[in-house]
Amino acid sequence: MAGTKPKNKPLRTLIFFLVILLALGGTLGGATIWSNATWVPKLAIDLEGGTQLILTPKKTTDKGGAISAEDINQAIEVIRQRVDASGVAEAEITRNGNENIAVGLPGTPSEETLNLVKTSAVMRFRTVLLSAPGVVTTDADPAEALAKIGGAPAASGATPALPAKPAPSETNKTMTVSPSPVSPVPTETGSTQALQLTATPSTPPSAGEKPADKPASDKSSAPAKAGKQGDKSGATPAPSPSQTTAAPKPAVAPNAHAIPYDKLMKEAKKYPETPAGKPSVVNDPKQITLRDMFIFSHLDCSDQASLRGGSDDDPKKNLVTCDKNGQEKYILGPEVLSGTNVTSAASAMGRTQQGNANGQWEVDLKLDAEGARKFDDVAKVLYPNQSKGGMRNPDNNRFAIVLDTLVVSAPGVNAGVFNGSASISGSLTRETAATLANQLQFGSLPLNFDLQSEQRISATLGGEHLKVGLYAAIIGLLLVCLYLLWQYHALAGLATASLILAGVATYLVVTILSWSMGYRLSLAGVVGLIVAVGVTMDSFIIYFERIRDEVRDGKALATAVETGWNRAKRTIVVSDIVNLVAAVVLYVLAVGGVQGFAFTLGLTTVVDLAIIFLFTHPMMTLLVKTSYFGEGHKFSGLDRVHLGASNERIYLHTNAVITNAKSKKNRVAMAAPAVSLARQKAGLSQEGDLVAESSDTAVDTLSETEAELPDKTTVANSEGSATKDEATEGEEATK
Repeated sequence: MAGTKPKNKPLRTLIFFLVILLALGGTLGGATIWSNATWVPKLAIDLEGGTQLILTPKKTTDKGGAISAEDINQAIEVIRQRVDASGVAEAEITRNGNENIAVGLPGTPSEETLNLVKTSAVMRFRTVLLSAPGVVTTDADPAEALAKIGGAPAASGATPALPAKPAPSETNKTMTVSPSPVSPVPTETGSTQALQLTATPSTPPSAGEKPADKPASDKSSAPAKAGKQGDKSGATPAPSPSQTTAAPKPAVAPNAHAIPYDKLMKEAKKYPETPAGKPSVVNDPKQITLRDMFIFSHLDCSDQASLRGGSDDDPKKNLVTCDKNGQEKYILGPEVLSGTNVTSAASAMGRTQQGNANGQWEVDLKLDAEGARKFDDVAKVLYPNQSKGGMRNPDNNRFAIVLDTLVVSAPGVNAGVFNGSASISGSLTRETAATLANQLQFGSLPLNFDLQSEQRISATLGGEHLKVGLYAAIIGLLLVCLYLLWQYHALAGLATASLILAGVATYLVVTILSWSMGYRLSLAGVVGLIVAVGVTMDSFIIYFERIRDEVRDGKALATAVETGWNRAKRTIVVSDIVNLVAAVVLYVLAVGGVQGFAFTLGLTTVVDLAIIFLFTHPMMTLLVKTSYFGEGHKFSGLDRVHLGASNERIYLHTNAVITNAKSKKNRVAMAAPAVSLARQKAGLSQEGDLVAESSDTAVDTLSETEAELPDKTTVANSEGSATKDEATEGEEATK
């Protein structure tokens, strides 16, 4: 049984490989039937053509200086983020001249994608009205859910559960914003109080106060009331249920926790966006509309479409959005401060009041006079202990820094004075502090774009390049096959089959990725596929040359195949890992065409490993068991002369018979003891390896020994028998 197990292993491996190919083909075939996939991959702009936009940036304010190169680079990054999040791959976004930005979109982009590119990226500061984890939270009626947080009352007596209270992200948990120590601000008590903004407020509400955005007791179906101080400030009471017109319910199945973002926006239009009442303060939940609550309840921030930004950024309206990482979602109030009010932002090591470094990175933020005054008014409302008519709700004292309609930070206020200068600190590293500073600085100089030109790009030039490239690839492939045929004879068929299967597997994977991820094949990607021919051939040549080395060392052919594989696979794996690392580095650091080349190079490297392990080696193991290859046919590629077992070498077929290439009458006959003595004298071990002398000396010694043997010695194998006299005669002849 032990001897039959290895025989079945190559066959099982080949069957497994066939199942993988069929699974890939079945996946693509099913996608073409039940989805919008095709049997050919999508092409990039250089092969298919597309639309090119030339954008000229301009400032939205006259306060700042000239547009810098850093502003242009950050604008390019914002556009690239939008395009990538919309599912458009292989877009070309580059600088055109000193200030212009050229955007090339493959195929026929939708009007929505074009608007994403044209829209400016503006920073706004908004108050947080409601927040939750970035997943779908409830399917309840928006009117009923809104009643729970002090907004519009429920149209019925049902009281649904509120969205779960979010766990602040690690960044917002400990992030604080405090005035610069060089200019302390006196508080009402005369002491120096630093302004701090944190995601988790440190001051609880006063005794007897009920947070406005917390749910009421489960035993009560009445809407939650605002805090006492909010009531004293003259907050308008919410209208009664009879005064509120229930909005039509969209067709949403119970517990339907996933609605595509674009469909969600269309469904939301069925709900009114008029607030239920007039808000008393900037964080009053009465500002939340039924449309806001519906979007918020069903918004899934794990959907990439919800992270593309650049949509519906009206500063006078509420905004329902996610943070840039998709971990938290928000209902934000209207703009309370513009990014244009930020005069400067820079990252630096934090300092204590004594001027010593505290080991924490922070971002120094400065506002102009108008911005300082505006935020001072907002801070007095958001800060619970100094609120003048605010809700005094620890969950309602947060404000959000919004860039391109995505929240980059949402700290909470725990001080009431700002004075135009602050430092953001907390769980910031050198990199995150620098990123936040750049975002704030970029927000201080928001850019709009004038569309200079929009034109259709023809793929004629790219098509010609592709045609010439394919011709070159076919010619190169034919030359490779001819060389393999000359060098490896019939085994060239195995190498060619490996190459064809690698091409089929790569094509299926690329086409599936084109359907599932929007990947587009560019001319640089085609170059990466052509380079893969050399990668696959390298693996085969390394394997075959290892087999040749083992045969030269005196191994049996079947043994040489396995021993050569054990040694060759390490070299193949190391070589492919080097290629894979290079591809990953190129993909991470590069953009555009180079990134496409790196992607296909990495993909084909992985496919090469699968082919050599799952097809080439198992097939070689099976071939040496056939009579044509195993017995060393002249044109099999495994004949003894081709492998190096020539006239001066030993070619070992079995452990019982040794055939010398010099023998013209095929005479090899000696009893087992004589064979053993001859092998010892020749410097060979019992398994056929050279152990004592060089291969040439061993062969010469064995040839001399064989010459002394009689011509009519009885042929014997390892299990045969010889007479005692013949054995004795053989021993004497050997001596």
